[in-house]
Amino acid sequence: MKRLLHLLLALALLATLTLPVSAAGAEDRLTQVTLKVKETLDIGDEYDTFSGDLQESIRPFWSLHWSGGEQGLEVVAGEDGKIYQFYRYGEDFSSSDSSVPSLPAVSRAQAQEAAQAFLDKVLTSGESVTWNQGSARPGDRSYFFSGTILLHNLPSPFTFSLDVSTADASILSFSRSDLDRPYEEGVPSPTAQISPADAGSTLRTTLQLRLEYVRDGEEKTAVLCYLPELDGEYYVDAASGELVNLSALYQELDKGAGSTAEDNATASPENGGLSQAEQEGIAKLEGVQSKEALDQSVRAQTALGLEGTNLSAFAYATEDEEEQVLATLTYTRPLEEGFWRRRVTVDAWTGAVETVSSSRPRDENAAPTLTLEEAQSTAEAYVNTLWNAQMEQSALYHSADAVDGSFYSFQYAQQVNGYFFPEHDIQVEIDPADGTIAYLSHTFDETVTFDSADNLITPEAAMDAYFSAYTVTLGYQAVPVALDPNAPEAAPLLSYGYSYSYALRLGYTLESESSIRGVDAKTGAVLVRELRYNTLTYDDLEGFWGKNQALTLAEYGVGWQGGSLRPNDTLTQLDLVALLASTHGYSYSPDEDDADDLYAYAYRYGILTPEQRQDAAQVTRLELVQLLLDSAGYGNIARLEGIYRCDYTDANTIPAGQLGYAALAQGLGLVAGDSAGRFAPDRPATRVEAIAILYQFMIR
Repeated sequence: MKRLLHLLLALALLATLTLPVSAAGAEDRLTQVTLKVKETLDIGDEYDTFSGDLQESIRPFWSLHWSGGEQGLEVVAGEDGKIYQFYRYGEDFSSSDSSVPSLPAVSRAQAQEAAQAFLDKVLTSGESVTWNQGSARPGDRSYFFSGTILLHNLPSPFTFSLDVSTADASILSFSRSDLDRPYEEGVPSPTAQISPADAGSTLRTTLQLRLEYVRDGEEKTAVLCYLPELDGEYYVDAASGELVNLSALYQELDKGAGSTAEDNATASPENGGLSQAEQEGIAKLEGVQSKEALDQSVRAQTALGLEGTNLSAFAYATEDEEEQVLATLTYTRPLEEGFWRRRVTVDAWTGAVETVSSSRPRDENAAPTLTLEEAQSTAEAYVNTLWNAQMEQSALYHSADAVDGSFYSFQYAQQVNGYFFPEHDIQVEIDPADGTIAYLSHTFDETVTFDSADNLITPEAAMDAYFSAYTVTLGYQAVPVALDPNAPEAAPLLSYGYSYSYALRLGYTLESESSIRGVDAKTGAVLVRELRYNTLTYDDLEGFWGKNQALTLAEYGVGWQGGSLRPNDTLTQLDLVALLASTHGYSYSPDEDDADDLYAYAYRYGILTPEQRQDAAQVTRLELVQLLLDSAGYGNIARLEGIYRCDYTDANTIPAGQLGYAALAQGLGLVAGDSAGRFAPDRPATRVEAIAILYQFMIR
């Protein structure tokens, strides 16, 4: 019967192939799309039910649904059968909740091979892809892949994502990014009329550098660097050589306006039974001023504009690192439309203002009551009453006019040797409606030191280094094109709120494999923003037993950071905790990370308890097995006495209360015994033994 229905469906398609889409009925259109999708994806007659839903918005597309038993398939396809989304359901694809998860049955390479085979089916003529690295952790049900869709082997604005099952390499989901954006039809020729050298010369004119002090991470010394000034996103049209500022195009065409939301979360201390720790915590509030006193102090500062407002919320908060208690007072005033709100944070002991934030409905037609220059004078006068010493070290770094009802904005940054260090700054915003302080923040760290301004390279040399870090790349750009409101074909897009569509244009851009931060002003070295990936490599495994196990685990981020395994080193408890935590994606580096955080993570996952912590303690082979099995949930079973036996030649040396651990280790294939068949329970374990035993557990 199913074969007959399939044949009738095919005959129906043949009868309508000559009909234009607009003339075909809904049934005929669904028939055509369904057969095309079935052919592309090799879908047979294994499903019991089917339905298709049509959506005609930006472009017509069909949502096709197959189901049979507990299995199902959903596909989103265009009128021409092009597949945009794919989702297979009916199984549990969530991550494993096992304390020590298993390794995937399918390798990343096998998963990517399956993903490529699927893409070969669904990509259309002229399309190919570049890949981002697929990711999966032990216990995950799928590998996630993503990348860029190439058109005629050139980069495009289109991307894709894929999920591949770690159990059988089947495709769980697929999506591409060009379904719900209005793109004009057609792909320009991939042949450029402009040379990369000429395009590069034009793009270089868009680059600007400024000289400032910066510091990396938590370093206390700031150094001078040439940093990029970004004023737009540019490309050079490959046909005409025209320089196009995409950012300016969007600003001209965009009619939408963003909105901001305010964080309303506050916390109040709770009372209860008072332990020593709780009493110490409560003592931190000793000497703070009352709500009434702080309210009176804040209202007395007329620059904050709090006359006629209600104190609607109040909270204390302790800042342990700064050994400070802050009080936050929230003032509100009802308006005809919405609420006026101003939040002021002060030092709870002294009443000194720390921060201010505000929100109110935006009135784009309201005329400001003061000019930009008057607002700046107001800002500086108030800030000097709070942080005069810091203001004497600072200068105006950035300012912005009040536009469409927004606030005047001013940023003052510290200057050293004539150069800005914007990490130390004071930011102020003035409400143009009444000239009051609408926003205030202050960041200064007096412990930072500054390198000298001697022996700097020239701006020209810095620009040469900066430009050389980029590659002039030919590719397709998504360019916004204004819609003609009088054109009939624009009506559907205009009705959905679009003011423009997108056209593909061939053009040159500047691209780099890494994010370029700038150029060191003394050495000329290009500074790259380093991204920390959870990838592991070892430089001391050649010719060593356990190499394959270590490298297999490392592929999934399981192991130790630092670049060396140190296989014969004695295993410490800290080593073992870091290893087990890595099975859940926790990346611990002893040179960079806090061991307290690692152990806190281990406590949450039940790897061990706070009472068991002994960072530097040597771990015996029996303790290694015991901690692994306990963290994996085998502890209650392993501790049963009188029911276990094992075949190790030294089984009689294993305490009766721990014999279950040795027996399970043998039964699960974790420990085969040494050359003499011994378990050697009291011998200190090595790091490579920990890797080997964990590997055996994770492939069980």
